[in-house]
Amino acid sequence: MATSTLGSGTLVLAGTTSGTTTVTATAVAGTTTLTLPAATDTLVGKATTDTLTNKTLTGAAMNGTVGATTPSTGAFTTVGATGTITSTATGSILVASGATTSTKYIQVINTGGSALIAKESSVGGTVLPGSTAYALTISTNTNTPVQIGVNDVLISTFSSTGLAVTGTSALTVNRSGAQGTVTLQNNGTSTGVLIAGVSNGLVFYDAAAGLQMGTWAYSAGLAVTGAIGVGGATPTTSGTGITFPATQSASTNANTLDDYEEGTWTPSIGGNATYTTQVGFYTKIGRQVTIIFNLEILLLGTGSTSTITGVPIPPASNMGNYHTGSVFWETIASSQISVGTFIQQSTAEIYFYTRSTAGTSVVNASAIIGSGTILRGTLTYFV
Repeated sequence: MATSTLGSGTLVLAGTTSGTTTVTATAVAGTTTLTLPAATDTLVGKATTDTLTNKTLTGAAMNGTVGATTPSTGAFTTVGATGTITSTATGSILVASGATTSTKYIQVINTGGSALIAKESSVGGTVLPGSTAYALTISTNTNTPVQIGVNDVLISTFSSTGLAVTGTSALTVNRSGAQGTVTLQNNGTSTGVLIAGVSNGLVFYDAAAGLQMGTWAYSAGLAVTGAIGVGGATPTTSGTGITFPATQSASTNANTLDDYEEGTWTPSIGGNATYTTQVGFYTKIGRQVTIIFNLEILLLGTGSTSTITGVPIPPASNMGNYHTGSVFWETIASSQISVGTFIQQSTAEIYFYTRSTAGTSVVNASAIIGSGTILRGTLTYFV
């Protein structure tokens, strides 16, 4: 039968069949107490490899690699009571599970929500919808921003509204041996604008078609391949040029071109007159308007003998009563040696002034229009 012995500072326990186990009390000042579990249990040894189940470590310090089969001192130093993981080794904290294609991540949670730093899986989109295979992603599960700082200073913020670069920082895109590019896409589609940096300037491309839209350079200014819309106007898709809004947004600056318009109009003498030719054109540049008319009267009928109506843009009311122009005339209703034309501001109607003989004055609103009359005129005035 096995026996046990108790000596000074030691307790020798004989094994049930063979061998002994010695419990040694280290010399200490005062009295120490070893309390054994109040249940059938197994003591865990310091030098043995054991598995702890349902144990809580308070203020514990762990040496070695967490989860490793063979401990390695120093690779993982402490897990603090506040939840802080600290490594004093020369290496890094590694989150890995060998050769795997699944997602691996570090998750941080507080009352503001959850944040993940993850390495995406082989198919992508596992942690962050839309992410690509094996991408490194940083994301939150609430509408809170991701912010980056340098030297304890906030320099950029990523949020649901986009990227904001703050402070005195600048957003720099630098590609060695190639153009630095920034692509602005529409809702994740291929449509949008690609901006490429070139020497002392920028080049703008249609991101989907790959076609150059324009260039901007410090020394050469802005060059646009297509049309430009100003004042909220949609640029024309026909040809190239500057598109102004349909309703002028007038500027008080004397050096600002704030409107351009061109079109057709229909000159008329009214009544039941008929025409061989009845066309008109106009161009407005800023405040200046030029109109052109071409009338060939077939039959006068009840039409006016002196007045053309239908002017597309009335003249200004502060420019005097008459705005004159030039006119070609043929087969008029009365014999004249001189015919001129003017537009009256109060009625926006075109009249004719004439001289039938040599003299120093003219007759205004002359009745010169009849069947077969040809009148081709140009007037320029301001609005």
